[in-house]
Amino acid sequence: METLNKEKNTLQTVDRALALISLFATAAKGLSVLDICKQMGITRNTAYAMLNSLVAEDYIERDEVSGRYFIGCRFYERAQCYLNRFPIINIAERHMTRFTREYKPYQVNLNVYKSPMRTVILLVHYSESTPRVSSSFSTWAYASASGKTLLAFMPENKLTHDLEGCDFKPFTPHTVKNREELLAQLEDIRKKDYGIELEEISHFRGCIAAPVRDMSGMATATVSFPMDALSIRKNELTLAREITYLAGEISTELGYSHGLYR
Repeated sequence: METLNKEKNTLQTVDRALALISLFATAAKGLSVLDICKQMGITRNTAYAMLNSLVAEDYIERDEVSGRYFIGCRFYERAQCYLNRFPIINIAERHMTRFTREYKPYQVNLNVYKSPMRTVILLVHYSESTPRVSSSFSTWAYASASGKTLLAFMPENKLTHDLEGCDFKPFTPHTVKNREELLAQLEDIRKKDYGIELEEISHFRGCIAAPVRDMSGMATATVSFPMDALSIRKNELTLAREITYLAGEISTELGYSHGLYR
C-alpha cells in the first residue's frame, strides 16, 4: 500500500524516487548503494528496489566494473521533449545563428522564466570563435541578467507572489541582498529595456540580457550574452544595442509590432 505524505499530499515512493534522481544529477562519479542509503536514510532493500526499477527503464545505469550507479541515457532522451513546449526556439535559433555569424565573439542564450524564481536556458548558440564554457542550465532569477529582466516585465501580482519566500541566497559579495535592492534594479531595467548581471553568480563572469516579446507585448523569454564582467563594464552601451536589436528581431517575427529597436 502506498504511503501518503499528508503534509505535501504526495506519495512517499514517488518522493523518494525523485530525491534519488536529484542525487544522481550531481554525482559525476556515480553512487554506490551504501552512498544512497547514507544520504537518503533508507535500507539496502529499499535502495535496491528503487534502483532496479530505474535501471530497467534506463533512467539509471550500473557500471559493471565498479558496481556504481550513474544517471541514465533515458533522461537525455526525455529532456529533449521539454523543448517541444516552446515554439519560439525555431524562430530564435535562426536569428541567433545569423547573429553569431556576424558578431563572432559572442555566445547567445535563449532563456525563459520558471516559478518560483528560476530561469532556464533553452538554447545556447556559439559562434565558431567562441570558446565553449560550461554553465548551469538553470539558475536563480534574482541573481541573473535574464531572470531580472523577466521579473522586471512580469505582471505585478505574479512578481509579488514569486518574491514571497525568496531568501536571496548570496553566491558572491555582489549578489542582490534583499527585495528592496532587487526592486530598484527591476525599475532600472524597465527604463533601459535590458538587464545586466556582474559577478552575482560567479566571480569575473557577467551577462547582459534583453526581453523577447510576443504579439501581446508580454516578455516571454530573453536573449543574453554571457561573458566576462570586465567586457560588459567597458562596452555596456554597444552590447546593449546589439542584444536589444537581436531581441527585437525575434519579437517582430513573433508578432510584436514594435520589436525592432534600432
